[in-house]
Formats: sequence, structure tokens, C-alpha cells
Amino acid sequence: MMNTFFCKSKKFLLTLVPKVASSSLKMWLHKIEDVSCIKNNGDCDKCNTNIHGCKCINKIANLDEVIESNYDLYSFVRNPYSRILSAFQNKIIDDNFWKLEKLGRKPSVIYYKFGTFLKERSNDTENDIYFHLKKIKSNKHYFLLFLQMLDSDPEIMKEEHIATQTSILRLDILKYKFIGKLETMERDFQVFLSKIDECTPLNFRKEVSGLPNSFNSETKLKSFYSAEHLNIVNKIYDDDFKNFSYTKKTDLFESGYSLVTCSMNRTKYLLESIQTWNEIEELNEIIVVDYSSDKPILESDLPKPKFGKKIILVRVSNEKRWVLSHAYNLGISFAQYDKLLKIDSDIKLSKDFISSHPLKENVFYRGHWANARNENEIHFNGQLICNTSDFFAVNGYNERITTYGYDDTDLYIRIEQTTKSKLKDFDYDKMNHIESNSEVRVENQNINVKKRFAISDLFENQQIEQDIIDELIWVPFPDNGEDLRLFLETQINRIRCEKNPWSVNNNLIKWKVDALSDTIYNCERR
Repeated sequence: MMNTFFCKSKKFLLTLVPKVASSSLKMWLHKIEDVSCIKNNGDCDKCNTNIHGCKCINKIANLDEVIESNYDLYSFVRNPYSRILSAFQNKIIDDNFWKLEKLGRKPSVIYYKFGTFLKERSNDTENDIYFHLKKIKSNKHYFLLFLQMLDSDPEIMKEEHIATQTSILRLDILKYKFIGKLETMERDFQVFLSKIDECTPLNFRKEVSGLPNSFNSETKLKSFYSAEHLNIVNKIYDDDFKNFSYTKKTDLFESGYSLVTCSMNRTKYLLESIQTWNEIEELNEIIVVDYSSDKPILESDLPKPKFGKKIILVRVSNEKRWVLSHAYNLGISFAQYDKLLKIDSDIKLSKDFISSHPLKENVFYRGHWANARNENEIHFNGQLICNTSDFFAVNGYNERITTYGYDDTDLYIRIEQTTKSKLKDFDYDKMNHIESNSEVRVENQNINVKKRFAISDLFENQQIEQDIIDELIWVPFPDNGEDLRLFLETQINRIRCEKNPWSVNNNLIKWKVDALSDTIYNCERR
């Protein structure tokens, strides 16, 4: 059955592909046909259904009718990697039995088939399919099982949300005047408008909601895909890669090293440190995130790259205060190599730093305050080298931590537990911290370490969470000279992380990313 619509006003046919902005495109068709049946919540007033079931615009479901028509045919497609991940998230995770039961709806056939697939492959003797469905999580493991089910069942591959786009569009029979891509929708939609003689300029993203952001989609791929996932998608969607000129991947990352650093009004330290990083021959790229500094970092401020490496500048605008988890998750999303260095802007490294810390599978290095031989080396705490895939496997830094402390420890715990990686210590002789006091370190977080404060000052809107206080009163205060306020900020974040752990099920901040060149990007929170 075709999912093709005839536009009377402009005399063209548009075939919609599920998981390729089909709802947004159908909304647009209603607008251009001047059919005002769709309410703000997406339901149709006349058909008593949602937009997918709405019959107020002309649908041509019969292939012969499409073939016999003399009208130009158009469509849009999507990268197979992101399309099937979107189908998994929508049909397995979001539209689960327990959620839809409350809405009086039933899950898709795909959902129940996946439950049966899990039951048949489980060592558990439980035969109740819902027992297995309830275990499903939004992570790499279950996404891989989902792909393995598709690979083993040709029948389920006929379902429209996971069928190949080649088969949905019937490229074996039909000829399309233009097929755009979701990844370049804003540009391709303008091309489409010009071809149907629609002269009114239209910003698709502003006019029609629901478009995924290509940068955020690429980041999500890094959290869900391994080489094994890629190989299955390459196999079952081979026709789509060929017919729509998408590039197959065998790994999401190139072999090499990415160093990511972030700075807010600490440019003086950064420009001193980056000179030492530039001398490391094994380093392939340095990613600098300028997190809304009062005086923006310019490309001319940065050194000329050595040894063929790239220095990438990511400028973030309109952030009022420093949030480490948000800044580094954004910066690391730009990483192109399979080994990752997270280094603060005031940390210098020796030329042989990388060779002194050989990174193998299931290993990562981190700095720890307890290993410090003097007060200055305490600041090596928070530095990290790990496999880039391990960072994405745990969904990066906990973005609920928006104040000082515990973001690094929380990350290390999750990497150890999730990837079973072995933690190693840095060789502190290969590092050097540019000295500064605690007041300077937290000046962009609205924390005054010299000022007297009340416990309530540590909580947003002065509202103290009682369960946090119940634990906090039993925490012994430090006797090593650590600033009391920073200690308490850290302990509050620790307790929150233990009570509500961060996982791949949590959504990351979404960013609007504009590429000015292949080494300069402007970013703003959506």
C-alpha cells in the first residue's frame, strides 16, 4: 500500500515515509490545501483521529493509481542509521504497553514481536511476554537485540516503520522528480517548493514543528551504535545506502585522539595550556568550547595546528553561568576519534603524555585528588582519558549536575559499572596545573567562597529537599582545609546522583549548531 497524497492546489504527488518527518509534512499539506481540521494537539476535528488517520486530504493508496497519474512525484528520505533508531525509540520505548494502556491504545505489532523474540532467547523460564517487555530499556543492548530480530525476520521488515525506504517508495517501478533528505531538510524543502512552483518562502523548521536536529541526532547515534550495530544496519538497509547515496560506516569514530576542553572567561589559562597540547604529536584534534565568555575567543587567538591536527572552535552564546556537564557534553559531541581526552583549560601536558598513558579496551585514566603530592596537584582531579565509545555508552556527564562538584566521580562510577573498564591513575609528572585559587575556579557559577552562607543558599529558590538534608547531616565535615561551601555543593550532588542515577534514558540538552567552517561552530541552546 502506498502512502502517497495528491495536492489539488499545486498538482503534485507526495509520498510520505514513516520516521521521515511524515507528520510534519502531512501538517504542511493541510496548510497548503487550506484544510483546517487539525487541532493544536495534532488530532483531526472531522475524522476523530490523529493526523496519521486523517482523511481530509487526498490519499492515493493504490500503486496503479500513482503509476497512471500524470503528476510529478516527490518524497523525502532519512539516513538509515538514525531512522531505525528513531523507530526503536518510538515503537518500542515510547509506545510501550503500560503507557498506551492509560491512553486506551494498543502497541504496534513490532512491540509484541520484540517481546516474543526476547522471551525465546531468554534464559529465564518466565513465559509471560509482559515480563520480558517490562525489562526493555533504551540502551545499546536492547537496540542490538531489536536489530537482530529485524535481521532474522524478513516478514517484520515489511512493516512500514522499519521497511526499507527503497521498498516504501517503490523505486523499482516509480520515478520521482525529486527526493530530498531529512538531514538537509531546510535546504531541500526550498528546492522542493521551487519545483512545485510555490513561490512563497517558507522556513520549514519554523513553520512546521517536529523536525529532528541533525547535530543532536548524530550525538544520539554515538550513544547507541557499536560496530556490531552498524554491520546489521548496513546489511538490512543495503538498498537504501545505495539508492539514496548514504555512506556506510563500520565505526562511528576514526582511529586517533580527540582532546576536548571548555572555558568560560578563563582564556588566559587556555591560551597557555593549548600551546603544550599542540606539541603532542599523537593528538589528532583539539576541540575548544568557548562557553559564553565575556570576551569571545577568536580563531586568531588559537595557535597554528601542528602535526596535521585540527583545532576546532565551538562558540556557545547566551549562557549566563558555567555548567561543566552541559559544556563538556556539547564539546565531546564534536569528537571524531575513538580515544578521548577531557582536559581542563588550566592543565598543561607533556609532549609524551599520550604515549605515557597507553589506552586499551576496557581501560580509562582519571586524575584523583587523593593522589596529589601537593595542593596544586589536587586540580588534576577531573582530568580523563577514555575510549570515546565508553563516554557515550553512559550518556556522558550527568546534566542534572549544574553546580560545583561530583560530576567527574559520577561519570567514573558509571563508566566502571557499565563498560566494566579498569580505572588507572595518571602519571602526575606528565601534567602541570596553572595555579589559581578556589574563588577564581567558581566565579562563573555564582558561588562566593569567601562570603558567609546559609545551607538554604545551596538549593535553588532556597527550597531544601528534605531527603537530601536527612543524609547531609550525617556527612562528616572535611578536616583538610577544603572550602566548606564547595564541599557541601559536592555532597549534595553526590546524594542526588545516588538517589536518581543518570542513564542513557535521560535526554541531553539540545543545541542549535551552525557550522561557519569545518573548524568554527556557533551553538545556542534550543
